Amino acid sequence: MTAADGLSCYCDPAAVQCNFDVTRCKFGIGLDACPCCPACLQGPGGSCGGPSDVSGRCGTGLRCQKSPPPDGVPAFVWEHNASGVCVNK
Repeated sequence: MTAADGLSCYCDPAAVQCNFDVTRCKFGIGLDACPCCPACLQGPGGSCGGPSDVSGRCGTGLRCQKSPPPDGVPAFVWEHNASGVCVNK
């Protein structure tokens, strides 16, 4: 059995309009999951991870903590797909 996962993004800077307000980013600025537009990085307790980090990315000094994989799920599959919470490194 083979599994594949991909994020389909169209990121043409001339065609994409990013509505983004930097003043609301308390924990830094990164890129969205595509990566096409700026996005606020998450602070402590913020959502993170998921396929291609669609749930968010953690700010500086933080890491994405995920629960252990369920029985029978390979760690690398869980790490790529699971969402978590931003915590201090």
